[in-house]
Amino acid sequence: LRIPYIYDAETLVTSARQINFWAKKGAVGAVLAREVPFEEMKAMEEKLDIPVETLVYGATCIHQSKRPLLQNYYNYTKQDEQKDRERGLFISEPKKEETHYSIYEDSHGTHIFASNDLNLSNEL
Repeated sequence: LRIPYIYDAETLVTSARQINFWAKKGAVGAVLAREVPFEEMKAMEEKLDIPVETLVYGATCIHQSKRPLLQNYYNYTKQDEQKDRERGLFISEPKKEETHYSIYEDSHGTHIFASNDLNLSNEL
């Protein structure tokens, strides 16, 4: 059974050499890690054997857990979970009040997003 596939290892895809390795193993494309700086993407482009894609606009998930962390917190503190969920939830780094990371929970677990959305639209 020959099924074309796109190599996507989330934050691990960071070099043309790695992408070309998987191209030789049958990958028809790859997803480049969002953490790769734009200048490195441009330098990598001419060395690639297959097409790549990357996120150019939107929120960046910086942490994901399959566990219901918010539900566990509210169960432990015995607080009203629904009241807080309606107004939106954020977490901050200790001693850095200017940091506000949105956090939410769904059937897939708990998700935390970076405070600054990615926007490379002007570079395209």
